[in-house]
Amino acid sequence: MIPEKIKEILGEDLALEVEDALRGAAKDGGDVVLAVANDGSYVPAEKHDQMKAEAKRAAEGLRAEFEVELARAKKAALVEAVLSDVAFDAADVMPLVDLEALDLAACGEAGRKAAVNAALLPVRQAKPYLFKPEGKAEKPLEVSGAKPAVSAGRQEAAGVAGPSVF
Repeated sequence: MIPEKIKEILGEDLALEVEDALRGAAKDGGDVVLAVANDGSYVPAEKHDQMKAEAKRAAEGLRAEFEVELARAKKAALVEAVLSDVAFDAADVMPLVDLEALDLAACGEAGRKAAVNAALLPVRQAKPYLFKPEGKAEKPLEVSGAKPAVSAGRQEAAGVAGPSVF
């Protein structure tokens, strides 16, 4: 109940008397506990409350920064998804898009793609070569022309005479 440092200062006999006097002397009938206040193990209530308030403010600041960064990441993901459909290379177009001007909360869930397309309009007008042509679907490349030459192994199987190339 009494720290060793106080027992050393008071001596063994006086420390026992103090311990007996403090037993049951608290408001709730419990023992009063002595502490050495200047060794760093005791923090006054005012300082504790101040530190707690500072920690709360810091946590609120971090939460606000997180919310801003999360909103930015959501915008970037949505713009990249739209760009994957309309741009040749989304990575080339992303730095040119002003994400700060894009207000997704105002347009609602249904109008987000239209809002992104509106934000892409200045980039599309300034650098149209970065975007796929509108209305034209890409068709696969068709190769037409002569048939490939028959290989040596196939020549013999097909019964074609001629020099064989190894």
